[in-house]
Amino acid sequence: DFLGEPVACDGGWYRLPYHGPNSIIGMPEEEKSKSKTLNFRWECPNWQAAWHGTKFTSVYSILFHGQLRASQMEALGDRLFEGMEAIYCFQDNLWKKAEYYLRYEQLGKDGVFWAVMVELLIDRSMRIIHTPDGDKKKTDQWMQPPGTVKIANIWLHGRTAPQMQDSCDCSLRWQPEA
Repeated sequence: DFLGEPVACDGGWYRLPYHGPNSIIGMPEEEKSKSKTLNFRWECPNWQAAWHGTKFTSVYSILFHGQLRASQMEALGDRLFEGMEAIYCFQDNLWKKAEYYLRYEQLGKDGVFWAVMVELLIDRSMRIIHTPDGDKKKTDQWMQPPGTVKIANIWLHGRTAPQMQDSCDCSLRWQPEA
């Protein structure tokens, strides 16, 4: 089982520790010994906490593949800077900005819409900062190549229609293919 028991947190969020492939649990012991835990976030010189907002359907992909998929093609619905295939995320102190990339989806008929954010540990020494033509990209998003990202926690948030805010991206119905 790749997800731990949900823990209720502030603001209606639930944190589920991730125990699958590419988790912080799978980090080599020498990397773990350089890190220290602070409020379920990790800090050390190269590994830093980051946040990734996504669609609920990404949870299945994370659990099946054991990793986040890099944004690669706009035709697939990915959002990315031209020619910059990467896993896009925000540093720990900008975690609220990751909410702009999540989508609330109604999974059942109970009137609750669910959204997902993924708490990451990323190796900033491997960050992507230049466009394919060599220019430095100016953005507050962090861009990481696959293989430099560890998953710490999956965060879930539920809202009913009256609780929805005008800026929330939402799907009225989730209809997985049979």
